[in-house]
Amino acid sequence: RPPTGGAWESEILLDETEAAIAMENHHGASIDFGGIMSAEVRRALYKAEKYASLGGDEFAAMVAFIASATRLKKAIENVAENGAPPPELAPLRNIVSAMVTHPEVADKIKACVDDQGGFKD
Repeated sequence: RPPTGGAWESEILLDETEAAIAMENHHGASIDFGGIMSAEVRRALYKAEKYASLGGDEFAAMVAFIASATRLKKAIENVAENGAPPPELAPLRNIVSAMVTHPEVADKIKACVDDQGGFKD
């Protein structure tokens, strides 16, 4: 997304980008956004915001979304240099420190919906 908050937002986004590059190039940790924002996830979030019922495919997409967000958060948190978090990754750590992924919600959904979005008996 393009910055809308002026120069300070551009600086924050640049710092985050540089941290992501450092994570991949210098720490060998990949940032994988797979499953984060599929069309099904967008639709599920929109419908949930409107208090509309979700279909099985949307529930399955939310499980994938939660799993991907959890994996991304752990990947960033687990990078260490001499047992300490690398300072150049602080912008990414600041983002994930506020993330709450709720894997227990994914577990409850998985108890009712299979991977293809079919409802279980």
